[in-house]
Amino acid sequence: METILSIIAIILSPLIAVFCTILYQNRQEIRKSQMKCFLEIYAYRNSYKKLAEFEVALNSITVLFHKNNTVLQAWKEYLSILKNKTGDNEKNINHKYLDLLFEMSKVLKLRGIKQTDLDDIFLSKELNEISKMEILKNHYEAEFIIETVMKMRSAEKQQNKNEILQ
Repeated sequence: METILSIIAIILSPLIAVFCTILYQNRQEIRKSQMKCFLEIYAYRNSYKKLAEFEVALNSITVLFHKNNTVLQAWKEYLSILKNKTGDNEKNINHKYLDLLFEMSKVLKLRGIKQTDLDDIFLSKELNEISKMEILKNHYEAEFIIETVMKMRSAEKQQNKNEILQ
């Protein structure tokens, strides 16, 4: 009987150790991804240069925090107010943004962080102006491309009509 138990222990011990290691590594990887998401949302919130990274991080919240109802609720509220964005609710947008960051920080166990701490930001005036100019430049380039494509399509339609009439 002791021999059988010893054989079972010899077989199961490495399997249990591997299973525990894999489970631990998976949890660490999830936490690492959640932390990266949090840092990108926090760090890039007023950076026009990093708008794409900011949006990717926001859009990954649902997957990365799928087990955390408070984060998902805060994300839904923030997303809802972003979709209905008007000039009047800018303060409310910032409030919901801070709620989202605060809920994420609680899940990540970033103890000692208060919601007011998350509102502090450094943004140099010079860099902010350069970033805004870059956004405007990209916006005008995109408008030009859209206008050119629309003109080309219109010309193609006119050409097709002329061919049909002939």
